[in-house]
Amino acid sequence: MELRYINRTDLIIAGICILFLLIFLVNIALGSAILLYLADIIALGTFIYWGIRKDSTRMLIRSLIIGGIVAFLYTFLDTLLVEVSITTYLRKNEDFCILSTPLSVVLYWAFFVTTIMYLYQRLRSSFSKFYIPSLLTGLVSFIFGVALLYLGDLSRQWVWSVGDQLKPMQSIGPVPLYVPIAFFVTFFLSPYIIGVKNPSILKDDENAAIRYFKISDNPLVGGIRCTIILSASLYGLLQLFMRIQLYR
Repeated sequence: MELRYINRTDLIIAGICILFLLIFLVNIALGSAILLYLADIIALGTFIYWGIRKDSTRMLIRSLIIGGIVAFLYTFLDTLLVEVSITTYLRKNEDFCILSTPLSVVLYWAFFVTTIMYLYQRLRSSFSKFYIPSLLTGLVSFIFGVALLYLGDLSRQWVWSVGDQLKPMQSIGPVPLYVPIAFFVTFFLSPYIIGVKNPSILKDDENAAIRYFKISDNPLVGGIRCTIILSASLYGLLQLFMRIQLYR
């Protein structure tokens, strides 16, 4: 994306992401759910205000709707992960919970998905080949996801199981590798999540599945699609990595 195409919304999103990471870094010393709430509220509050009042493209509002739906629906899968001790939340006594997921973490997921969905839409408007923004979005979600999950572990917000000492699961520090890979898979498929209003206007070299089969661009439907893809990716890769761990 060339510099002349960067708008004020892009700068706001980038600034909020940097601020979010900085608050996480400070929270390493404090280990408090309050700072996670602070990061969530600043990020989502800014997104909502800017999306409603300033973003004429409506990309940010669409991303917020998708992010909010994913954050809420993901709690059902997350409850299963908590019950089998794949994920352990260390600040539940300081928090409100939706099923087994602390509200601060629900808001965190909303921030993460909103950011990634906005990134894809901006990249999609700047590249003619569909696979370039898909690949870049997947890579950014992988890297950003590792950073946030790693900092969340260091600030004692949660622990993701990486297996036992005898047969540890493949991981990046405290982050099991299948999680950021699931992010990559999910957001590589962003064209299917976002959808298109009129597939017939796409060029012949676009994704055939999008060109010839209408995929709704309704963000409510996009949020459900994103949740299904993310949940299937996490569960499927978890099973794969557990079997790899078992037979090592």
